[in-house]
Amino acid sequence: MKKLPLYLLALLVALSCERTITLEDDGKRSLTLNAIMSTGDTLHTAFVAWSGFDGISLIEQARLKCYVNGIPRAESSALKGYEAPQTIRFKARIKPGDKVRLILETPGGDRAEAAVTAPDPAKITQVDTAIFTMIPHGGKRPVKCVEFLTTVEDLPGRDNFYRIRAFTESALVLNVPGAHESHVPGDTISHSGRLELAIINTREPLLNNGIRFPLRDEYTYTSDYYDNVFNIFRDEGFKDSTADLKLITEANFYRSQPYYIESTYISKTRATIRLESMDRETFSYLNYVQYASSTLAEFTLNLPLIINGNVSGGDGFVGVVSSSDYVFDFADWHIDKAGDMNNKPI
Repeated sequence: MKKLPLYLLALLVALSCERTITLEDDGKRSLTLNAIMSTGDTLHTAFVAWSGFDGISLIEQARLKCYVNGIPRAESSALKGYEAPQTIRFKARIKPGDKVRLILETPGGDRAEAAVTAPDPAKITQVDTAIFTMIPHGGKRPVKCVEFLTTVEDLPGRDNFYRIRAFTESALVLNVPGAHESHVPGDTISHSGRLELAIINTREPLLNNGIRFPLRDEYTYTSDYYDNVFNIFRDEGFKDSTADLKLITEANFYRSQPYYIESTYISKTRATIRLESMDRETFSYLNYVQYASSTLAEFTLNLPLIINGNVSGGDGFVGVVSSSDYVFDFADWHIDKAGDMNNKPI
């Protein structure tokens, strides 16, 4: 059994054809570039760093360029963060079938780059919702949850790899103003912006891989198993057909506190279920990252280390996923003068 120090585990997550990592100090460092772009977003994030035997370190200056189908679409040198890896954010519109190239350069002449193609998107054909109470894995108290029963249609004639995600946007709207309320009915009092929901995947076989590593000593943790934190899955079992995924999340996005106790409000929530299609290499990279970040890796990781990477001139992985969004509105919820929610939609 071999254990790796935390700094080395951080290096593996920052790094990502397959590549064998030899644990020898050759005194060299290389550029690391990691990014997973999406056709569903126009703002993307790249994670960059210097990598070497002693771990990862900050890049003093660097410039990132993005080309789509050979045309320059974005360029940025705005490094963010005081610890490695740093981030560079850039805007680019990507469509399925587009060829995307990222180039990272430093003033000293170091250069790392990768080219990828956006895959075909699959689609979500239906989403049904239900509200219920459950005790989450590792929890002690029941919580109110929402289940999104999501029907996914597989892309025919190929092996497919997917990721499922859920987002909400909530707004608190004034209904009946109280004596001290300065707003008028219909005014938006607060807005949450888009929030990604944490999916409880223990009840969905396609998302819960069931690989557990029980320990029977004082070092046992509830996270001592290989958890599918990215909610990635393959089309095994529903190839060229459809599958119904049970996506469960806590219903805390409903809760909004009123500004004035005398007023009544309406809580409006819009949900987005996103299906991301990806190639085998991106799936393998995400699967490796969630494994390397788990407690299980500390007890099962053996040398030599083989990880996915497609960056030339450096280390890392660049991928692009094609997104299909299913958007719908929940029924409006009434918040009375005591700040409680009426369970009946108005």
